[in-house]
Amino acid sequence: KGEEALAELTIPEVLKPGESGKVGMLVENENESPTGQFEFSTSGLLSSTGDHLNAQHISFDPASLEIGANDLEKVNITVFIPEGTSPGQYSGVVQASAIQMRALLTVQVEA
Repeated sequence: KGEEALAELTIPEVLKPGESGKVGMLVENENESPTGQFEFSTSGLLSSTGDHLNAQHISFDPASLEIGANDLEKVNITVFIPEGTSPGQYSGVVQASAIQMRALLTVQVEA
């Protein structure tokens, strides 16, 4: 079974500590039946130098979702950069296990 390429989501603006940025994601249900209610999750974002942006700073709107048969929904992902966050590029996986969806979320932080 081949690994599907991860969709890539990038917060469009460079953020400073204390700021937040948002990116939209389209989530598709290609099945003939509704998905049922599911949530998105992430274990947080890591920088190349090992700094960590905790999952509590990443939010999904809506927080949970149900997608009808052969339908599409939009989810907004907001990343808040807390004070004291080191500059760098932070990346991590966001996923929705109910629909086998995974995407790579990236944000650029400057001092």
